[in-house]
Amino acid sequence: MDAGADTLSGREAADALAAELSAERKALPPEDLHLFETPRLLRVLEANACSRQMAAAQFRKMLVQRRRAGLEANGFGLGSAPWSSDSLPGMRDILKEMRVEADCFTLDGHMIWAQSMKRVDLTKIREMPEAEMLNTLELVMELRGSCLDRMSVQKGRLLKVIDVFDMTGLSVVSLMRDGRILARLGKLINFSTVAHPETRLKTFILNPPSSFSALMTWASPLLNARMRGKIKVCHGDNFAAVLAEYAGPQALDALARARMDVCPGATVLRLDVGEICHASAWVKPGDLATWSFQVFPESMHVGFSVQFFGLESSMRTVSRRTQVSGSVSGSMRAREAGLIWFTWSNKHSWATKKRVGNLRLPTSADREETLSLCSAERVAGMTRRNSQVQQVEPTSLLGCYAFLATQKKRTCVSDVLDVEDETLCEEDEETEGKVSQYFSSAWEIALYVLAIFTSIFFMFPTRRMATLLCMWPTDIPGVSSFKSGSLWESLCVLTSWCRVSGEPQRGQHRRAPMR
Repeated sequence: MDAGADTLSGREAADALAAELSAERKALPPEDLHLFETPRLLRVLEANACSRQMAAAQFRKMLVQRRRAGLEANGFGLGSAPWSSDSLPGMRDILKEMRVEADCFTLDGHMIWAQSMKRVDLTKIREMPEAEMLNTLELVMELRGSCLDRMSVQKGRLLKVIDVFDMTGLSVVSLMRDGRILARLGKLINFSTVAHPETRLKTFILNPPSSFSALMTWASPLLNARMRGKIKVCHGDNFAAVLAEYAGPQALDALARARMDVCPGATVLRLDVGEICHASAWVKPGDLATWSFQVFPESMHVGFSVQFFGLESSMRTVSRRTQVSGSVSGSMRAREAGLIWFTWSNKHSWATKKRVGNLRLPTSADREETLSLCSAERVAGMTRRNSQVQQVEPTSLLGCYAFLATQKKRTCVSDVLDVEDETLCEEDEETEGKVSQYFSSAWEIALYVLAIFTSIFFMFPTRRMATLLCMWPTDIPGVSSFKSGSLWESLCVLTSWCRVSGEPQRGQHRRAPMR
């Protein structure tokens, strides 16, 4: 049924499901009859393993869910509205607050939904009225599902969404403590699962923090097995190759605009301790792309690399990751249409912030014109690949978020969530990994000893020492695997407690120690 649903060839099964739901169809207003189109029925069938009885039960549950959300005959004409941030009131503002870019599509028609948690202000999200926020997001999901169904009819196969969630900078501890945001998130996940089944093709989670497993433990009961099997976790800063191979350079462009590391026309880029920033630019065949910048403070270094992702070919490294300082410049002549991906890294720095000034990046070509240059053979090849049924076979491992930078390929599934975890290492780290693997265990032992002594000092309210522990870089052999362990989680909780208890409240004095 999966293959048949993907090509919209299961019309007989969809008609049989529609016949069983004839009473519900007669009770719907004319504005909601698009729910009985073939793509929507095929999605429900696919989500229920082709069982007509189970699909009919979920469809009725979906109608009840939409009725409770007030989506029936909402007056916005979502069945014919285009996919645009201006189609719904408040849609543009809420997507901007949530750092979402959803105006890109793959070459074969799937929608790309990119979101960056790097600059999301959870305080603003919390202060939004819950009813207004949930109603707007539910309408956005309804509009997205309606547009995907209409485009599926045009393409003759089911089109879905490729989610790209960049977890860089996300504080899972702060998120898990906020019951209001978790409650809203749970309602949205439940609405999406019931009202819009089989809408997602793949979900990429990029660079999750070490405590991300706690969030997935909470979310796992809300996700069915098919949704969990579509999640792919990518570690490391070289996720671009995995993402571009699956969804094309359009996904990287959407992610760069969601992150907004380099604003359009900006000449300054600030790198925090351990931070990695990205930027992108579209080029056409024959275009000469040039770039230049200067690193401050002087004599300081930052990591810099340039990659090119062509529409017709795979990734090509223009400038390998090297430590640069002073004035830097470069250029390339594009042989085909594609995307240039810039990366600046301050990951190696322990305590020094860097600044990239006098920044000059190539002017990006028009995205739609560039994508139109892709050949029909390339589009057909991507269509055949994405049309295949993708399933993840679960395996048993101790943890899903272990540090794998010294291995070329490894797939694992977490105990609480069946996900495919693929980690790519850079070319220049392959030789370093052979040396670092012998010293990794020694580093871990030393770090455990240091952590024990540090935890003893944490009994006193020393904010600088707590901050230093959290700033341990992950590029040192053994640190990443240490930071993914249970002792590190305990120290993080102890650190946050020391930060809170170590600072007196406004208008209060410190308590004297008990004797």
